Amino acid sequence: MSDNAVVALPMRLIVSIVIGTAVLSAILSFISDSSYITPSMVVSVDPIFYKMNSSRGILNISLSVSSKDGKPIKDAVVIIQGLDGFASAITDSNGNANISISIVFPKYIHEGYLDVTVKALDYPNFHQDDMIRVIQV
Repeated sequence: MSDNAVVALPMRLIVSIVIGTAVLSAILSFISDSSYITPSMVVSVDPIFYKMNSSRGILNISLSVSSKDGKPIKDAVVIIQGLDGFASAITDSNGNANISISIVFPKYIHEGYLDVTVKALDYPNFHQDDMIRVIQV
């Protein structure tokens, strides 16, 4: 039996444990760093329910786009579509957008919904089907 093997084996284990610990801590710090986590948007529509007196008309919709911590998101592209209408706008410095959309109810249909899509730099796209309800009274 060699004395060299008895001394070298524990040393190799210690070196492996130290290197493994350093690599593991680097991986954990990379994962837990919040700058690598994608932020999300909060989109608010006021109101989310509209009544119309005829089968066609124009709706004026106000939207607000902010980050999850409440900071307004400017220059986000807001798209509203549905009920044979399509409109878009860009949010201002306060994260607000006002959109006028012309809609038409199909024959014998008295209720419909509008879809909302928001796209902004450094944020994942937001899309909500049927976010705004419209009825014909």
